[in-house]
Amino acid sequence: MKIEQTFEVRAAADDVFAALNDLELIVPCLPGARITGREGDLFHGELHVMFARLNGSVEITHSDPVARVLHLHTGHHGAVISVAPRDGFAEVTAFADLAEVGGIALFGGLVQDLSGRLLRDFGACLSNKLQAAA
Repeated sequence: MKIEQTFEVRAAADDVFAALNDLELIVPCLPGARITGREGDLFHGELHVMFARLNGSVEITHSDPVARVLHLHTGHHGAVISVAPRDGFAEVTAFADLAEVGGIALFGGLVQDLSGRLLRDFGACLSNKLQAAA
């Protein structure tokens, strides 16, 4: 299942990209997520979404500040996040290709809708966090 979501963050694109590279800074902006441990660049955590509780690990495997492209890997899935400057804000696009196993296979449409809502909330939280820091 391919998921692609775009959301905006009210901050400069370079600031948004730098923040996205700091998982400890941004995880509190993802509702239901928390970091439970760290081994070097590998972060362990959990995500509670509605009726599901997911445990796993994530690592930034590639970060290009010039192109503002970030690659994340969870062990089973990968995601590519890109940041583009727009007029007064940054447009963030997240793309993931998820293996259709378990709940993802059963609730694919729900996963699409939920990811869009979570990322919009994430963008609003990150906007507030970056504006408060400025």
